[in-house]
Amino acid sequence: MIGDPWDGAVLTWVLGDREPVFPHLTGSWGADRELLMARLDQASTDPEVCAALDRLDVHYLYSSGSELWGGGDVQAQPFTTITAAADAPGFEIVAEQGTARLLRITACD
Repeated sequence: MIGDPWDGAVLTWVLGDREPVFPHLTGSWGADRELLMARLDQASTDPEVCAALDRLDVHYLYSSGSELWGGGDVQAQPFTTITAAADAPGFEIVAEQGTARLLRITACD
């Protein structure tokens, strides 16, 4: 599962027993994770994104719609593309509650 750790996606690990791609707010992520952080919203047009998702065995995106800490932290900015992916082509809503959504990544099917 992938999601912006600044919007609560890290809680999928403890609440849903699903380890997120970004389990911490900051870190050294490696090439595939860095690529997804920069271009996840382009999954429907960029085969490199699908290849990275495949290597990491990622099939779902979690998006809460807002940052838990009120936004504005400069360290959260690299994850904005992940948040944008929830409204990009290639992502299908599976479940939603309020502004929180679970989306299946269909761009790589």
